[in-house]
Amino acid sequence: MCGEFLVLIVHGRNILTTMVDVMRFDRIAILAAAALLTMTNAAYAAPECDASKVLGVSRTVEIDSATGPRYGRHQYKQTIDLKPGEVVLTFDDGPHPDYTKKILSALEQHCTKATFFSVGTMALAYPETVKLVAKSGHTIGTHTYHHTNLQRVGFKRGKLSIEKGFAALLKASGQPIAPFFRFPYLRRTSKLQSYLASRGIATLSVDVISGDTRHSSTKTILRRTMRLLKQRGKGMIPMHDLKKNTARMLPELLNTLKARGYKIVHIVPKSKVAKPAAIALDFFDRIDTDKGPARARSRKNIRRLRKRNPKANPRPSPFLDQAFGLTAGNDEPSG
Repeated sequence: MCGEFLVLIVHGRNILTTMVDVMRFDRIAILAAAALLTMTNAAYAAPECDASKVLGVSRTVEIDSATGPRYGRHQYKQTIDLKPGEVVLTFDDGPHPDYTKKILSALEQHCTKATFFSVGTMALAYPETVKLVAKSGHTIGTHTYHHTNLQRVGFKRGKLSIEKGFAALLKASGQPIAPFFRFPYLRRTSKLQSYLASRGIATLSVDVISGDTRHSSTKTILRRTMRLLKQRGKGMIPMHDLKKNTARMLPELLNTLKARGYKIVHIVPKSKVAKPAAIALDFFDRIDTDKGPARARSRKNIRRLRKRNPKANPRPSPFLDQAFGLTAGNDEPSG
């Protein structure tokens, strides 16, 4: 046996050796493998949440959306019940397959949580990213289906855009999402605000505008955000996980918030389920996220699909019926 040759793989190189050589290097190989395993685990391990070094989460605030409350002093008289120096981090317009993941990584390094107001079409395009946001423990709200300026459409179209947004996020995440909504461009209407209240959905505006959609410089975004936050003393900060510079700026923002003594508050819903109304059920049943990056289909495309395959996307949806007790005959969810 000692004369037989074996191939030992070390750092990707083939080394021809005998059994004697293998025995000589056995101890070294074991130590090297153990060291490599330790380094690998360290590289992928979650950061240690040392309160002296990271922001963490100061406290969690439950929002009761049953009456459709409205928060954010930029537009409303009240905001979330925050103490001086407390901040709620929020992100709009995503998910993005690259920038959202970088933002999640930055948040994880500070052991902190945020709220993501995602757009329906983006969620259907990148459902795995939505699932990653949920898996990381962040709160997911909605931001309409197409990021529609709801002041420029009628009440019926606006209502449908809101409901399709909830349906899309529900499908993409595969789990209940928060009954939280933010108007795109912060363009609200009284009728749609009343509709959201009737559905038990909280409207969250903003307190401090970061300006990350208008400024390309990360330094400018950071300075503006911290200046306005100092003036307000506390509040919700809107950012956008669709923006490259937001992802680049966030680590420095988190470090600055920590250095200046700010505390992060994570908002969660008292009611864990946001149920889409019946007007979005037919749309929900036709969503297919299994065939590559899913794109929302227009009615014309849906009719074309049905001609090709009448059995495609059958309804009713057992997922909705069983999980949420919804029926197509009701405008509002049961329960």
